[in-house]
Amino acid sequence: MLDFPDVLDFSHCPVKYCTEKPIVIRNVGEKTTKWYLRLPPPFDANKKEGVLKNGENEQILIRFHPTESKEYNLEGVFSYDNLSAYVTCTGKAHDGQVYLSKSHIQMDDAYIGLQTQQTLQIVNKSNVKVDFEWRAFQTEKEEIEKKTKLMYQLEKEEAEELMLVKEMVTNELDHEDYDDLDASESSESELNEQMTILQKQKKLL
Repeated sequence: MLDFPDVLDFSHCPVKYCTEKPIVIRNVGEKTTKWYLRLPPPFDANKKEGVLKNGENEQILIRFHPTESKEYNLEGVFSYDNLSAYVTCTGKAHDGQVYLSKSHIQMDDAYIGLQTQQTLQIVNKSNVKVDFEWRAFQTEKEEIEKKTKLMYQLEKEEAEELMLVKEMVTNELDHEDYDDLDASESSESELNEQMTILQKQKKLL
């Protein structure tokens, strides 16, 4: 029998920051036992399976790395000896005291070929180190959704253009006469060759 906490509570943590919590697994049974741990994102562990002899203990690190500012309440699974126990994983991610000194920047007028500039500060009054980067979207989820939608549109347009090129080449070849099978095979080869040429020309535009 293994002893493992029923609840992994991280309380309040900064968003987009990895918080770690040490957990001890104890073998209070009478035999060597293998264990498995499955945690839902954004929860994770530095070790997800292991073997404990009777009377032994093992410490692992549970990580909480939230990507959004909200409360998380999820379930993980701790298994051993064909038995499974649900583990409640909770944590509340907050933005912390990190902000810009200005929420709006009004640029001064500039002549063509010249430039103007304004300055602002990124203020970090939290107790953790903050990595930052400028993005076009407010959240990572929104960025992934926009990129996926754009990729789908590009693939659709490329497929439509390819079908149009193939149709144009086929129509051109339909106006030519072929007397035997060799000519038919030559037609197929010419079709593929012309499609390749048109695609290369399209990429150069």
